[in-house]
Amino acid sequence: RIGGKELNALSTSFFAEIIEQNKFNGVTSKVYGIAEEGNFYRAKTAIPSTLTESQDLNARAFIIWQACRKKEGEQGVQKWKAMDEFITHDFNYIFYLPN
Repeated sequence: RIGGKELNALSTSFFAEIIEQNKFNGVTSKVYGIAEEGNFYRAKTAIPSTLTESQDLNARAFIIWQACRKKEGEQGVQKWKAMDEFITHDFNYIFYLPN
């Protein structure tokens, strides 16, 4: 969520350290973080072509969610706060391989 091209590129190298069952969570976290910055095109291009249709749809939903938040402004952010907390509850916890 800190953002920037350099940090987003660095995050790609971390995917090798995420256990297989949680790689999609890592992809979704990356897409969510980039979209939260407001760069929706870069978020879309961060979605790998290897996802299933359901996973691809899920990742795109995060982009649309963030685009709606940006469009609605502060009033919309407050209106959807409960949904935001529901979606992100326990979302940012990713399992890494032990050394």
